[in-house]
Amino acid sequence: LRANCIMQMGRKYCPKKYSISSGFYFLQNPTVTEQSSSQLDVFFYDEINYPVLFDCSEFVVVPPKSIRGVIEVKSTLNKAAINQLLKQSDLQK
Repeated sequence: LRANCIMQMGRKYCPKKYSISSGFYFLQNPTVTEQSSSQLDVFFYDEINYPVLFDCSEFVVVPPKSIRGVIEVKSTLNKAAINQLLKQSDLQK
């Protein structure tokens, strides 16, 4: 519910060249240090210059280079959640 509210607001204010959704990024050739993502709550991506690999309404799979920003929705924020978010953001570079 919170993620949907953020996506609706994001669509209102996001530049038209970006799309907003929930989903994953997918690496075609994952390595030990680089793998496909776990589900991302909300992210902005460039669908003009990069293909959308899978699209099912509010859920997409895209290449990692298309992602322009990520929002993770949390009910509570603690040290473990922060560490997980930091680890996930390192994988998305």
